[in-house]
Amino acid sequence: MVNDLDMAKIIKDLENFFEIKAPNYKIFLAHSREEFNKLTNRQSSETWMAGWANESKIVAISPDKLEELTLGLHKKDSHPNRIKHELAHLFYNKLANGGTKPAWLNEGLAYYLDGHGGMPPKAKEDRYAAIKYFNNFDGHVYTPGSFMVKTLLDKFGKEKLLELIKSIQPNLTEEIFQNLFQKIYGFSFTEDGLATLERQ
Repeated sequence: MVNDLDMAKIIKDLENFFEIKAPNYKIFLAHSREEFNKLTNRQSSETWMAGWANESKIVAISPDKLEELTLGLHKKDSHPNRIKHELAHLFYNKLANGGTKPAWLNEGLAYYLDGHGGMPPKAKEDRYAAIKYFNNFDGHVYTPGSFMVKTLLDKFGKEKLLELIKSIQPNLTEEIFQNLFQKIYGFSFTEDGLATLERQ
């Protein structure tokens, strides 16, 4: 489990970034894949899954089982980062008025904030692959999503990104999101629109 000092730092970091108070949350630790699935109400889960968050509930693989149950993908000492990642989803959900989409922004921002920092995809043509991940929350969303988040933060600052998240509603569609993005950033969230980032 994350100690009190680490937890306080995680909360402070996320409150400073999102500029809101922490939402209510409760953390449940799973000591087996079966327990993880039961706590998250699913039949099965991918091996890479080490955490899950919904409303005020966070489920995470116990640190002493983290490496074993993820086949070495997540190390024991990365447990605080996993908790920060899942908590970031709850902050996002609160700021987005209960919304969870688009997947690239929700997952990408959590991945960026948990310490991964927005590394670019290996293939140059995948730099703006985030546009493929509106509804898709699969394991491939993290790198393109966090890279897009970092790009928007670096080029336009945090204020616009928070404005975008605040404008999200639970019934968000791709069309509505496109309009919100265009209004806030001044270009479309399409391949052609994102190509303008290369010239800025």
